[in-house]
Amino acid sequence: MSRKFGKMRRSLMDALADYTREYQHRIDNPKDPRFRAPQEKANGYADRMINRVGRRAIRRPVELQSFITDASGRGWSPGPELQAMAFAWLATAFFGMLGEITKTRRNQIRHIAHKLQYSYDAGVPSRFVGGFLHQIGGSQEVQRRRALEKGPRASVPVARPKPKLSDKALAARRRKVRRNISVAARRKRSPGARIGKRGL
Repeated sequence: MSRKFGKMRRSLMDALADYTREYQHRIDNPKDPRFRAPQEKANGYADRMINRVGRRAIRRPVELQSFITDASGRGWSPGPELQAMAFAWLATAFFGMLGEITKTRRNQIRHIAHKLQYSYDAGVPSRFVGGFLHQIGGSQEVQRRRALEKGPRASVPVARPKPKLSDKALAARRRKVRRNISVAARRKRSPGARIGKRGL
């Protein structure tokens, strides 16, 4: 069996375990010059790897269900509002492998899950996710945008047609605009008058 095929057949849990070890290495070596770029720092790396495994899981529902059952048995379950998100299950397991899942970790998991789900729903290719999220401006902005959405792939606002005015209302609006213009014209002074008032 080729190395590539063996890599493809790894379970989701095994893949996460490998990425968790690398994440910990980056946490332990923050000054390593290889990890200076935002996407190469520990948190950027976690985003990329959870996104990678998450997209694979979404394409393979049977494998995802098996992973969820395994993660649940180990106590790695996301909060009730995140149960339907594959990225939340994977992020919870990812950080569960590192130790106790504290309140801070729960917040981090929620942010990651919302960010990755938003990019997935928007149809962003995996290789562009880091730049896409960086351009948006952070997980809180992503959560705000997701809260405004009514469904997946609805991130682009739809222009609503302006209500049509009746002929009577349209004529009244035109009269009001003309009246405002004429009042403004009467109040306007000539340049000479303004200069005289200033005493120049």
